[in-house]
Amino acid sequence: MTSPEECEALRKAFSGPHGVEEKSILEILKSVTQRTMHPWERDALLVRKSLEEKSPLYNLLIELACTRTSDEFLGARKAFQCHYSESVEEFVAVRVEGFQRRSPHITSFIAGHSAIYDLNLVSASPLQQDSAHESRGNAQ
Repeated sequence: MTSPEECEALRKAFSGPHGVEEKSILEILKSVTQRTMHPWERDALLVRKSLEEKSPLYNLLIELACTRTSDEFLGARKAFQCHYSESVEEFVAVRVEGFQRRSPHITSFIAGHSAIYDLNLVSASPLQQDSAHESRGNAQ
């Protein structure tokens, strides 16, 4: 949401036909809270929400693994531990199944470290990522 949209949504939420619309206000507050969170806390929340969906958002995990520095990754791990009283590695390891588990990007979450990856693979399908990773391993 942009500021004018947020202002209009707030105005409507407080002047609804049935009084205050709590659901609208909560949605706006959630949006504001996410913007004001520390980046590490926001990343911890994104990891948690990405795997709590009916269809896990593996691309979000891959994006986080590819775009965060080691320090940012460590901060997100600490924030995750603090907020959810479990390690991000255990949380991810329990919830990732099948061929996604072999993705080097998701493996970085399970292993507990960030690494530098080919950013072209971020938008690639998991099968393309696996084949690229395997061919790179054979070349070494």
